[in-house]
Amino acid sequence: MQNDDAMKVVWFSEIKWTYLKTRKQQIIENFPPDWEVLFIESFVLGKNNQFHPIREGRVTYATVPFFKATPYPLINKLQVLWPFRTVIEWIASLWVLWLCRKTGFDAPERVIATSNIYYADIIRRMKKKAVIYDCNDYPLGFTLLLPTAKEFFKKTIRLSNVTTTVSKKLVEDILPHNPSRVSVIGNGVDFKLFDSKPTIKPVEMPTDRPVVFFSGAVAEWFNVELLTRLIESLPEAAFVVLGPIKHAVTGEQLRILAQVYGLILISEKKHAELPSYMHSASVCILPFRNNRRIWGANPNTLYEFLACGKPTVTFGFSEEVRNLAPHVYIADSDEDFVQYVGKALRSKADTEKLKSLAAKNSWSIKAAQMTDEIRRVV
Repeated sequence: MQNDDAMKVVWFSEIKWTYLKTRKQQIIENFPPDWEVLFIESFVLGKNNQFHPIREGRVTYATVPFFKATPYPLINKLQVLWPFRTVIEWIASLWVLWLCRKTGFDAPERVIATSNIYYADIIRRMKKKAVIYDCNDYPLGFTLLLPTAKEFFKKTIRLSNVTTTVSKKLVEDILPHNPSRVSVIGNGVDFKLFDSKPTIKPVEMPTDRPVVFFSGAVAEWFNVELLTRLIESLPEAAFVVLGPIKHAVTGEQLRILAQVYGLILISEKKHAELPSYMHSASVCILPFRNNRRIWGANPNTLYEFLACGKPTVTFGFSEEVRNLAPHVYIADSDEDFVQYVGKALRSKADTEKLKSLAAKNSWSIKAAQMTDEIRRVV
């Protein structure tokens, strides 16, 4: 990656810098070494909110008290009432202004990047050289949405000089609102981290049976019914689900499977610990529901599985995922999915081919593509 010009980037995020290591953190950490980033988080009740900026290397992060969707419909309705929304936006605008001045990110030459659609009006009023919207997921597919989500989605696309997204399917959602420039930059993997086989096997991982493994956030898009069919159809295997539970009903269903069938539930782990769990698996799965939230998905977890050389079964959420066949098992139905997991357990994987696919999708490559887009619009 070439380091032509130092640049300051203000990134408005929907998650915290210290949350699960997602696309945002990975791309930012692989930016050119002379680029500095101010990462602005949203407030989350009950979480560690850093209202004063904290610097980690060339990244500074801080929390802004700003509205976002909550599990409480009444609070969501209150947040979009004109008087409340005006006051919150005014406070947030002043807070952002203070943060930028305090951290040295107030120069008009700065670039604004956002993955949070609700900051559109604040971004529009800021001095900047360019705006980039990174659309990792279809934001209107989530169950927790503010009533104004569609309005802000359109605003964010229209004010952006370029929108980057992870799949061609998501391009279809963006083009009607701003056909000028959309670029597909898929998700990726920290290849060096996941390629290296750990020396220690986690104690939670079974050793007496082959292991069918899932890693990631467990939310309403997780297909518990499919997982149940898998467990019942493959009694010779142990099943492990690792990750934070973000949906109460789904979490309770998984706990029932743990009691009845012995499903192993492992809580959230640090990113650096994940390879040891994946390398201990026999087959990895992405059992997601076929809904609007998932259409166009290109999960970075998939590339982590491949970097570990693990046979993987998934659905064809997007063209980018389907193009990984036949090296990845792409199911068209729940019946296919169950059949492919059984086949993967009985077959020998082409480990080197899987790792090769992952290496072509390293985060360093994705960050270089994002860097090129930023330089073009600047």
